[in-house]
Amino acid sequence: MNAKTMSADPKGVDSGPHFMDGDHALAEGALAAGCRFFAGYPITPSTETFERFAERAPEVGAMFIQMEDELSAIAANIGAVGNLRRDPFAMTPFCGYNMGDYFQHWFSMGDKLGAKAPRIFYVNWFRKSPDGKWLWPGYSENSRVLKWMCDRVSGKVGARETPIGLLPQEGELDLTGLSIPAQDFAELMRVDVQAFKAEVPDVEKHFNRFGDRLPARLAAQLKLLVQRLG
Repeated sequence: MNAKTMSADPKGVDSGPHFMDGDHALAEGALAAGCRFFAGYPITPSTETFERFAERAPEVGAMFIQMEDELSAIAANIGAVGNLRRDPFAMTPFCGYNMGDYFQHWFSMGDKLGAKAPRIFYVNWFRKSPDGKWLWPGYSENSRVLKWMCDRVSGKVGARETPIGLLPQEGELDLTGLSIPAQDFAELMRVDVQAFKAEVPDVEKHFNRFGDRLPARLAAQLKLLVQRLG
């Protein structure tokens, strides 16, 4: 509920301190920050935000579109559903500043933390065999990989170098009690160089979006990856 009559600047955007419902505040804050497009779906608990923006959009020259479901709303904001997204956690439409600066922020954090920075591991749990069967047995066995990560950080196990990074050495991933066919495990550990090469142009296209705001270290890492892939 509004605690007092709200004032508006000449552009119709509310300014100054106000007391209001939190969902309404989300809509007003977005408008005050310059948001002029909203593709939404009226779903609890955000229905009030949806309704507020629909009401206020014509007053400030914004565009409001009601979508039929969550997927269509996502598609309107960030692109077609099912397309591969290269931004972290699909953050681009929700980041309040340039994504190139967002990337640099984490480089700066790593520099400050130094040796205390957390280690980063990449896992693809969803590899499939040529006939479409899952190669890894499932979530209940993921702790085996996590154990290898912990052992790696503590220096208890080594790793083998590959073009895309360091992978477990043979015998160092605990498979006790599992019956994974040898050919399936070999495929899990295989680095498909050609597949990674095919990804490079799309990564370059993604990086080009950020122009001179892209951290030089990201561009350098991509260049090194290309060299390692051969």
